[in-house]
Amino acid sequence: MDGPFPRVNLDLLRSMVGKQVILAGKVLGYENGKLKVETSDKGIAYVITNNNLHDGGLCEIWGTVTDPKTIKEESHTYLSEGFSLELYNDLVKATFKYPDHFF
Repeated sequence: MDGPFPRVNLDLLRSMVGKQVILAGKVLGYENGKLKVETSDKGIAYVITNNNLHDGGLCEIWGTVTDPKTIKEESHTYLSEGFSLELYNDLVKATFKYPDHFF
């Protein structure tokens, strides 16, 4: 993936179908063959992945939005336990409110 790509929460993910994005969240487990993730705005998104991401961990997922709640993963990275999804969500909202400063 060559970027830059926008960081999104579930609310913003809905308007990004077909686009490449970055989504952070807490891995909750697998449901119907998809990874279930609690997003930074406390929503639930799903990830199509071939990887075995660990339940309960925080991660950032790069991929393409396939529908308003689903990303097809291209890559991911784990985030530290001290990582704040609340602050991340504030950053996500700021990047869309002030796009000239971020993109």
